[in-house]
Amino acid sequence: AAPARERLEHQLASAQQLVKGSLLQHQKFEQQTEELSDQVDRLQRDKERLEREVASLKQLDRVPPGADAGAQTLEQLLDMERRRFKQALSDERARFAEAMDKEQVAHRRALKEAKAESNRQAVLALAENSRGGE
Repeated sequence: AAPARERLEHQLASAQQLVKGSLLQHQKFEQQTEELSDQVDRLQRDKERLEREVASLKQLDRVPPGADAGAQTLEQLLDMERRRFKQALSDERARFAEAMDKEQVAHRRALKEAKAESNRQAVLALAENSRGGE
């Protein structure tokens, strides 16, 4: 009876060790499964984000309606817009320079008139002083 009991206790201890080992393996497997699931979710989000970016870039590369017929790529459109901007800037600078020239002419004219008026008043004052001195 004692050897049978020892054999059963030994079998029970072995079975408990196997169960404990299986439980640890199962926990490790669950942890790996969870990590892989998180990684799959992250990769799925990255894939969706990249697909949106690709779609956005494809939209940018398309010629918008109303663009010049010769423009086929985004780079060509950008070049065209740069030229338009530079031309508009050049035109605006020319308008500003013309306005400044007109303003300078007006200032010179006003200064000339002010000097003439000042000289006229000085002559009148001098004439009055010489009459008063007679």
